[in-house]
Amino acid sequence: VSSEQNGIFTTALQVTGVVFALPYSISVALFASAEGATDSLLERMRFTIPLSFGVSLLANLLLFPLAPYVLAVFGSQYSAQGVEILRILAFAGLPFVVKDHFVALRRVQGRTTEATGVMVFATVVEVAAAYAGVRLDGAVGLCLAWVAVLVVEALILAVPLWRMTRATTKHPAPLEVPVPVE
Repeated sequence: VSSEQNGIFTTALQVTGVVFALPYSISVALFASAEGATDSLLERMRFTIPLSFGVSLLANLLLFPLAPYVLAVFGSQYSAQGVEILRILAFAGLPFVVKDHFVALRRVQGRTTEATGVMVFATVVEVAAAYAGVRLDGAVGLCLAWVAVLVVEALILAVPLWRMTRATTKHPAPLEVPVPVE
């Protein structure tokens, strides 16, 4: 891409960092609070995944109409040419929710080597897709290809998350009945 398009892309990517920050922070806090207990993590994930999706969705709903105004802060050229790029990049926050929770789950399970391997492979695919996208349609193509791969990754990574939550809901721990104290 040209230096002009690179500048617009980089600025839009910086703005989307705000969209990605809160859901990422939620998944990091989830890991920290789980203290190595998978059951505790899964219980909290039932809250944090919908919360993170909600935050990302809200950010997208706000950013979609406000994108021209947000980019206008950086100059009229950014506003005129970067709106589509910003909107596409902001959508990446949704699949990142799944990726971040997958990593948190694997960390609590002590399976960081597996998570690292999956993330390295995913990153290679993301870079290849971004390269193909930029060759086909410049910065917009890069964004579309990258986000498309993120969506596929999220669908794949959602499977172990779903399986773990299903496994714990099929065989819940017995309820403890309080014994009245006399």
